[in-house]
Amino acid sequence: MQVDSPGHCGLLGAGSTLDVNRNVILQNQIIKSTEVKNSNGMELESLKRQLAYLEESNVEVKTLVTDRHTQVSAYMAQERPNIKHTYDVWHLAKAALQNLSNCFMSASIGEKKRLLKIAKTKKFQAIKPWIVSIINHIYWVTSSSKHEDEKEEKWLSLLNHIVNVHVHKDFELFRVCTHEVLDREWLKPGSAAYKKLEENLTRPRLITAIRKLSDYHQTSSLEAKHALDNQFATKKIYYPYHSLMARLFCSNMHFNENSQRKQAKTKEGEDRWVVIYPKAHKGGKSIARKIKEEATYKYIEAVQLESLKLRAKYRTLKRAQKHANHVLPKEPMSLVEKYLGGNQAESKASVVARRV
Repeated sequence: MQVDSPGHCGLLGAGSTLDVNRNVILQNQIIKSTEVKNSNGMELESLKRQLAYLEESNVEVKTLVTDRHTQVSAYMAQERPNIKHTYDVWHLAKAALQNLSNCFMSASIGEKKRLLKIAKTKKFQAIKPWIVSIINHIYWVTSSSKHEDEKEEKWLSLLNHIVNVHVHKDFELFRVCTHEVLDREWLKPGSAAYKKLEENLTRPRLITAIRKLSDYHQTSSLEAKHALDNQFATKKIYYPYHSLMARLFCSNMHFNENSQRKQAKTKEGEDRWVVIYPKAHKGGKSIARKIKEEATYKYIEAVQLESLKLRAKYRTLKRAQKHANHVLPKEPMSLVEKYLGGNQAESKASVVARRV
């Protein structure tokens, strides 16, 4: 879900449906905060409309992958039990690093930042060398498990692993670690650092999330789509309802046309790579990233041709406006209209008279 401004008070929000098998956007739903009780409800309303649209289009949704939005989770469990609802691994891993940064923080924040902040405390510094391993463990748990009970046992095995215990006698499905002999500094059982990790890694909400992790689908492409949306409709500028809709449609067309780009080649036919240093690792880790082929813009020609056809068909502004009013969805009420509740707004003259 993307909102039109930073923070939690956005006026407009846009939700997108991504077909992860084909890596294409199926549709957008733009929600105005006046259509829901408050701006926090925009994400759920967007999802409801997207699922309704797909049903009307005879598209069967078998599995839905989202972040851990509480309203969405409750809705899917109560109203859509026929759809398998799972959580995106990337979002949980991001949350996992934050959740240890402060044991009093909201459970929805990232685990990595939480871990990093806790590790800055002197008595918990022994946690820091384990942070990357813990996050990698999340990815391994979901990629190597067949069902929820196995995911939970593998996740909890981490509490044995970090104290150099690799046989899990109390488990039924995962009884022995599968890695080779490791030479590293282990935590001490009962130490302050160990207790802090145990406290945070066994939180009921986190365990529930681990059990519901998506087996293989991830929404990283959707994050790339959101970045593309920001290029077509920057949050630094306010766009009217229908203008934002048009810009997001252009973003959809650009994304879908270029989502299957292959890796670029050198003149010698070798794959092209670039080395990057992710901000999250603060220069401590380098990653090789594929350089993709140049983007194409064939959709622009299609838009231009359609524009010329409409221009020829509706030759006057009046006719064009009438056609637009017919095909475009009606814009929801403004915040002012919502607050007035049907009452007449004060005239401009009276407002100015009070001022002077």
